[in-house]
Amino acid sequence: MPVVRVVVELAAQAEEKRRRIRVTKWVIFTVLFGLFPLLASAIAVENNISTEALIGHAELYLIASVLIGDALGRIWNARAVAREWSIVCFAALALVLAHCALKFGTLAEHIRDCQKICPEQQYASIFTFVISILVSYWAVELEG
Repeated sequence: MPVVRVVVELAAQAEEKRRRIRVTKWVIFTVLFGLFPLLASAIAVENNISTEALIGHAELYLIASVLIGDALGRIWNARAVAREWSIVCFAALALVLAHCALKFGTLAEHIRDCQKICPEQQYASIFTFVISILVSYWAVELEG
C-alpha cells in the first residue's frame, strides 16, 4: 500500500507542477503581452500618465477581447466542451466577448473623433477587463 500512495502523491505533484507552468505561461504570454498596448499608450503620453490617458480610448475592451479569444481557443482545442463546467465557461466567455464588442462598437464614434470616453465607461472597461481575466483563468484551469 505505501508504494501506491507514493505513486499517487508523485502523480499529484507532477500535475500541480504542470498546472503552475501552464498558468505562468498564460500570465506571461497572454496577459502581460496583451497589455503591451497600454505600455505603448504610456510611452505616447510621456509625462501625462493617468488612468484617463491610458484607457481613455477603450483599449481595455480590445485587450479583453484578445484574452477571451485565447481562452475560447484553449477550451475548444482541449476538446473539453463536453464537460459541464467547460460549457458554462465557454458561454461566459462568449457573453463577455459579445459585451466587449458591443461596448467598443458603441464607443467607436468617440474613438474616431479622438475623444476620450467618460469616466463611467472607463471604470466599466476596467471591470470588464478584470472579468475577462478571471474567466480566461478559469479556461486555463479547465484546459488541464
